[in-house]
Amino acid sequence: MRNKKVLFVGGTGFIGFHLIKKCLRCNMSVTSISRTKPSKLLRLNKVFYKTCNLSNLRNLKKIIRNYFDFVVNLGGNIDHINKDKTYRSHCLGYYLQWVPQEAFYYSVENSQFLARPFRTAGTYSKYNGIDDKMDDLHFYTTFIKFGIGRATYDAAQEIRNKHLTREEAKLLVKKYDGEFPERYFSDIMKFLNIKEEKFFKIQNDFRHSRIWKKIGNKYFLRHTVNKDGTDD
Repeated sequence: MRNKKVLFVGGTGFIGFHLIKKCLRCNMSVTSISRTKPSKLLRLNKVFYKTCNLSNLRNLKKIIRNYFDFVVNLGGNIDHINKDKTYRSHCLGYYLQWVPQEAFYYSVENSQFLARPFRTAGTYSKYNGIDDKMDDLHFYTTFIKFGIGRATYDAAQEIRNKHLTREEAKLLVKKYDGEFPERYFSDIMKFLNIKEEKFFKIQNDFRHSRIWKKIGNKYFLRHTVNKDGTDD
């Protein structure tokens, strides 16, 4: 990653400040473009700061003439001249009680929302967390660290919503909890610039001995909701 050129759009805020510091430590050349100049506290040496109305494409092209290896977009899609055109995001949970299954049915009936043609790794549904490739890996690492995965979270919520019985939920947890997210794993490792072997070594460092028992080269849960752990 050394000597790479990075462009930050909206790099003068809190998140941009810390990401840029990380890039500088990796000896990357950083340019930041935003509507305003950074404050003294958030200004970093060796960063090329440029100001521009991000909604003015013509001016943006004049300022950005160089080639960049990476672009990090932290800027909002905002018309700074006409505030009435500012985009705002609204979540369905603002208006409906958040019951995942009911929200899914409502979205299908009232919009063009579609479930994936395949099941989400680590659980039993096709409509949860489908906008983010990393979501499946996040819940897998949760399983490694705490011994419960996405199926446990989803099933517990559906028990509370009276969509599943406890016995049905236990069967789903037994079948899907801790499933390895194979589909996007290689893409994520490339994005994070981590070798797959290193990931597996790191993950095992986070298996707590109170939760996991190592037998040979494999790890097993000591306790499970189905009472079939090594110590149950």
